Amino acid sequence: MNDQIQEIFAQITTLKSSSGETLNETSGGGDPEVVSKNWKILIEKHLEIPKNSKILDYGCGVGRLAMGFLEDRSDLNYLGIDIVPEFIEFARKYITDYNENFKFALIGDSNALYQKYITSKKENSTFARFQDLK
Repeated sequence: MNDQIQEIFAQITTLKSSSGETLNETSGGGDPEVVSKNWKILIEKHLEIPKNSKILDYGCGVGRLAMGFLEDRSDLNYLGIDIVPEFIEFARKYITDYNENFKFALIGDSNALYQKYITSKKENSTFARFQDLK
C-alpha cells in the first residue's frame, strides 16, 4: 500500500470529530485499514465489478469502503453519501483529492444514532433526502 493511502488511514484514526472522538470511532470503529479491506473482499466475493463500474455507497461515513478500492481500482466511479458533514469533508479532502473519480455528497436525511454529529445546517446538503437521488 502506498504512503499516501497509509497517511489517509492514519488521519482517520487521529483526527477528532466535533464530538471529541476520532473520526474512526465516530464512523464505526475498528482498524480502518482492516475494515476497508474486509468490505472490499466481501463485495468482490458477491458482486462482479467490471472495469469503469459505478458504486453508490449510502452511509459512506469517512469513506472506508472507498479506501478499499482506492489503490487498485482507480477506474471505478464511486459516489459516497452520508448525513454527517464532517465525514463528507474528510472524504473529499483526503480521498477525492487522491482520486477525483471518488466523490462524496452530503444528504439531508437523518439517523437517530448520528444526529449528535450533525452540527452544520442541512441547506448545504447536495440532496434533501434519499428519494431525491433519482
